[in-house]
Amino acid sequence: ISVILISGCTAAKQYFPEAEKNQSFSMEAFRAGTFRLELAGAWTGGEVAAYRYVVQGVQPPPGRQLPYAVLDALVADQNGSDAGYYWLAWSAENMGLNDAAYEYYRLAKLMYDYNRIPNDDEGLWDRALADGDEIYFSECGYKYREWGGNEAIPCVKNMRTKIVTAIKRIERLILEDL
Repeated sequence: ISVILISGCTAAKQYFPEAEKNQSFSMEAFRAGTFRLELAGAWTGGEVAAYRYVVQGVQPPPGRQLPYAVLDALVADQNGSDAGYYWLAWSAENMGLNDAAYEYYRLAKLMYDYNRIPNDDEGLWDRALADGDEIYFSECGYKYREWGGNEAIPCVKNMRTKIVTAIKRIERLILEDL
């Protein structure tokens, strides 16, 4: 598992305290784009359930709309990885929360792209932990595409392209609302 240190971005708590990981979920923080998932594990969080709902067509709980079922799964079993933020963005976008979706897609892209340059940051994890910084995981980044471009839960096929396309789509919607 590779790691990413987000510093100087919206997730570094020493610089942007409004974007600290939440002690508990609030819809207000989610709508504002400031909700942060707990630290990442290894493909074990709610992003797996989100993938199953959206990609594999598993039915959400009765009476629960799909974007809310995805959000429920992500909040119940948090995993602050690129996949976790991708599905958080998907949920926000499908609820019509464009500003929040934009923020979460940007975080997903940042984490995903971290894995684009092999061996670029040897020892990053150890240095970050020694400095007291938080670490975020990339589950779906370039190094993990060893499965030949096919999907692997919770990463959708062509995930980076889908993230970039979503960011552009959301930017257009935000500009139209101005």
